[in-house]
Order: sequence, then C-alpha cells, then structure tokens
Amino acid sequence: MKRHQLLESISIVALVIGAAPIAFPNTAFAEIPSGAYADSNYSATTNIAKTLLGISFNSDGTIANDPYNNATLLNTLVSQSKTKDGNTLLNTLRKDGSKITLQNLSLGDLSLLSIFDISDNGTSEKPGDMAKWVASKGQGFFGIYSADAWKTYNANNGQSSADNNCGGGWNVVQVLMHAAYNVQTINYSGLANQFVKTGEYTNMTTVLLNTQVDNSYFPNLMQLNLSGTNLGDTVGSGQTWPILSSKTLMTLDLSNTNMTVFGSGVSRLSSGYPSLVKLDISDNPKL
Repeated sequence: MKRHQLLESISIVALVIGAAPIAFPNTAFAEIPSGAYADSNYSATTNIAKTLLGISFNSDGTIANDPYNNATLLNTLVSQSKTKDGNTLLNTLRKDGSKITLQNLSLGDLSLLSIFDISDNGTSEKPGDMAKWVASKGQGFFGIYSADAWKTYNANNGQSSADNNCGGGWNVVQVLMHAAYNVQTINYSGLANQFVKTGEYTNMTTVLLNTQVDNSYFPNLMQLNLSGTNLGDTVGSGQTWPILSSKTLMTLDLSNTNMTVFGSGVSRLSSGYPSLVKLDISDNPKL
C-alpha cells in the first residue's frame, strides 16, 4: 500500500504524526488484583532480584552475584520507570514507611508505577545495554521467568529446552510489566533492534505481541511505545495479537518497525483500540 493510500484509509483511527503530546487524564491507582500476577506462586511480596532474576547483594547494597547477567534489566527498570509523581522507585516510601531498594524491590512495588520503561535508546548499528541484553538471551529467552529457569537456561547455553518452562511461556519482562498494574505508559522502544544471527530476530518481538494489555490487566493504559522493535508486518497486515486490545489506549508508536504494509491492520487497530487518537508510523520508508 502506498503512503498516500495509507493515510486515507487510516483516518478511522485519526492518524496524527508529529502532533503535540496528548494530555492524559488523571487516574486512580489501585492495589493489584492477585489474579493479575503471571503465576499463582507470585504475590506482592515476591522479591524481583532474588526470585525472578537470581541476583544477590553484598551488605553494602552492591551486587554480589549475577550469574545470569540480569542486572541490566533490573537497573533499567528502576532507573527509567516512573511513579505517578515522576520519581523512580528507588527510595520511594511504601505505605508502611519502608524504603524501596534494589535488594527489597518486590512485584507489589511495581503497582506504584505510572510509566513502565525498559526501552533501549540505541540503534541496530549501536545498540544500548537493554538491546544487547535481549539479544544475548537468544531464542531460549521466551519462556524464562524465574531464577530456577535462568539456571536451566544457562546450563543449556540458551537453547530451546528452556522455552515455555512454566507459566505457559510467560516471559520475565511480561511478569514484571503485568505487576505494574496502574501504568499509563508502557515503553518497549528499541528492545529488539538486533539480530541474534543474520535474518533471525530475538523472540522479544513475539513476547511483545503476545503481551496482554487489555483493561483487565491495565485499566489505566493510555500510551504504548513499540518503536524500533522490528515488528515488521506482524501488526500492519492485520493478525490478531493480544497486545492489540485496550479500550483506554490513546497513543501508539509503531515508528521504525520495518513495516512494509498496512492493510487490514487499520481495522484491527481501530477495533482493538477504540480510544486511539495518535498513531505514529513514521520512519518506515517501505510503507
């Protein structure tokens, strides 16, 4: 489909490229429902560093052991994600007066976030730390989401024997994101901008598309950034994906995703995102 045809056909979702930022309404934060966690063994008190990522700390708070090289994910999550007040989680006070640290960060703490951001600001030529982390996990990364699972993955050199090891294939990134129940913004930009090997993208692309973002998971979601994620034509050609469903989503960024067609994807977006007012498909030169 040519670009001028695209612009005409997508008017049903009010395509706006380069428009001013949208002012999102204030929303009420709530305690995360227990059913929103990815596994019945997880709860608000589940320790992210130890239980999910296999990281241990020294008494001074520095990392003592990171056998599965997951510190990049942890540090990116706490440095880039923001609470409703615009602060990072570190040193934020919980209701009981305790202070959040890397060592005690729990899944329940993520419910304080308004912005869930683990994006990578690099490029395919010069990827940043998060893109390198995703690419380093290879194809076996898809099903890994606990310290025990990382151990299995590591022992098998990242091969597919670690895939879908529990939770029906829940990915550690999905587990963290779904604990961020109150988010208004999810930023996954740049996470899959590298090839594992020539012609083979990481499974992060599949993870993104299979992430449930409907309002039973994220009642306040208004902004989703998937730019630079090599989604290609998986969205534009109209397939049904779990991520294409949110009654509250107002802005969607699909820029620089290597899209070449945008046919039946138009109707898919308009039905999946009925509140959508801004769609960015820039930097896709083959459209």
